[in-house]
Amino acid sequence: MKRKVFKSDIETLKEEGRSIMEASIESRFYNRVAAVNAVLSGVSPSKAADWFGMTGRSLTGWVKKVDEEGFESLRDKQRPGAPPKLTADQLEEIDKMLQGDPTDFGCNVWDGPSLSAAIRRTFGVDLGTRQCQRLFHKLGYARVRPQTYPSKGYEQTEARDSFQKKRAEIEDDPNLIPVYQDEVHFQVQATITTAWYKKGSAPKVKSFPGNSKVSYSGFVRPDTGSLFVSKPEWFNYETMIESFREYINANPIDEGKKYAMIIDVNFA
Repeated sequence: MKRKVFKSDIETLKEEGRSIMEASIESRFYNRVAAVNAVLSGVSPSKAADWFGMTGRSLTGWVKKVDEEGFESLRDKQRPGAPPKLTADQLEEIDKMLQGDPTDFGCNVWDGPSLSAAIRRTFGVDLGTRQCQRLFHKLGYARVRPQTYPSKGYEQTEARDSFQKKRAEIEDDPNLIPVYQDEVHFQVQATITTAWYKKGSAPKVKSFPGNSKVSYSGFVRPDTGSLFVSKPEWFNYETMIESFREYINANPIDEGKKYAMIIDVNFA
């Protein structure tokens, strides 16, 4: 049987499911009932315990308890707990925080450790990572893989649409061979950083004199994956045309065929 490929991390999903099952007295009760029923149906205690996120020893004890006292014995007894560390207003403010940009609160992404640190800085309340993970569930959040969208400068503009349409026409034309061209520049330049020296001294370090720079013009043919590189002394209109001639002369094609040069497209 082919195993299903999950988009999300399986262990993360299992941990989220266990957190939900442990979120309240009622959910813990129904989780135990389901686990005991699995054992009563012939599933081994060790396997059922793994399914329902508990130890085999605990599950065996609950099966025995149900046998002697019935399923109601699996309910947790109501016990007075410690007063909540966060007020209702603070929880509402945290919910607004989580819907905003985490970088505004000194975090890269919202998770248990970052939320714990943000709550400590904002409210002066110490809440552990596990408590913050439960708080995510309490406030209605779940671990979801976000979708990407184009960043600024890469939006789908009319110019981009027109280019993609033209490129498709070129690729569909059997007499045209698309070739992508662009330039690249490599430069070596000394960067001097600060260091500890005696006050009043004039320290010196050896460095490469001036700048060392080299440029290349590259051509890639996508249907074959071939790469051709030329090395002009500098870049201007004449040297660009000369690099095209170098490529065409070094890569002759059959009569009736033409190269379609796609060069350094800019949509700005």
